Amino acid sequence: MRVIPVMDIQGSQVVRGIAGRREEYQPVQSNLAPTADPTDVARAFARTLSREDVYVADLDAIAGAHPSWRDLRAIAAAGLNVWLDAGIRDVAAARRLARFSLDAARTTVARIIVALESVDGPATVEAIVRELGWQRVVFSLDLNGGRPISSAPEWQEAEPLGIAHQVGAMGVRRLVVLDLAYVGTGQGGATLGLCRQIAASMPGVEITTGGGVSAAEDLVALAEAGVDRALVASALHDGRIARADLERIESLEFEGSGR
Repeated sequence: MRVIPVMDIQGSQVVRGIAGRREEYQPVQSNLAPTADPTDVARAFARTLSREDVYVADLDAIAGAHPSWRDLRAIAAAGLNVWLDAGIRDVAAARRLARFSLDAARTTVARIIVALESVDGPATVEAIVRELGWQRVVFSLDLNGGRPISSAPEWQEAEPLGIAHQVGAMGVRRLVVLDLAYVGTGQGGATLGLCRQIAASMPGVEITTGGGVSAAEDLVALAEAGVDRALVASALHDGRIARADLERIESLEFEGSGR
């Protein structure tokens, strides 16, 4: 299993997420980085924690603004592969995101997050996967207290596992299971049961999850449930999970991991 650090960016600052209440987010105070500037945080993730990937939630873009390309370029320049949630709603937005170059070498966004919270509906997800290919697309199963977050009528009353199976039938092979109610709370484990169900019923699908991871033991529990990657933010900034913990857990082998 791999751990991917998370950067929630709002107003060109890395902010600390708290239970999805974005109006309350404040610039992060980190033991890893001297400021909340995305450049400083990205360098800390790349150098201090020896990370290769970073999950970026551009909260302004999710709310309807343009992506913060300057910040994204700075993050890529620190040596990180960007997984980006920029609030994709339709195929055209996904296409623009896929083509944008982050540097002179024409490096593009490594993984494009198509989030349940933002996307128009099932038909749009299927069209995005068909156009961009399953390798770059990650579908984020966004939850709030275990219930789906979606404006699409088809998904508002759907069961999370049913949504996972539906997008899997469309060709999605990378899933993020994210319960916003637990983000930043330190009360990890909310998605364990669902991740275990997905792992058992959707072999070959890569599972990433996040929300409330607070200690190395939480990461072990996720790996044992079949999770391939864990999204972590607050516990890294606070030092509750250190580089040594990451290296130890990532050296272990768990049954069902390594899709």
